[in-house]
Amino acid sequence: LFRAIFHNASLKYNPGVAKAWIYYIYSGGTPTSQRNFNITSLTDNGVGDASINFTTAFSDTLHTFNGNSMSSLATPGHLVGPYTSAMSATLMRVLAVADDSAAPADNAHNFACFFGDQ
Repeated sequence: LFRAIFHNASLKYNPGVAKAWIYYIYSGGTPTSQRNFNITSLTDNGVGDASINFTTAFSDTLHTFNGNSMSSLATPGHLVGPYTSAMSATLMRVLAVADDSAAPADNAHNFACFFGDQ
């Protein structure tokens, strides 16, 4: 029992474990969270451009993410980030793009997981 409790408590300090994740959609041009963990809000910065704000900040700006985006269930897109040169421990700005043109797009389904030290 002690081993299981210690192991679970120490996971949050492992940089290989997702510290935040989100599934969001665009509804009327506004990014809207459907499910998330450790995400406090989304900020709409323009077409396909969203800032994902963390509830608990990372310890520094050296964190990363893995993302995916789809304009429909049948049409893939891409989620690119960080979409700014100004890195932050409290948010990551990402850009959803259409697969066929690579232009910014309010893709219907967007998924992201964030990794690093908190």
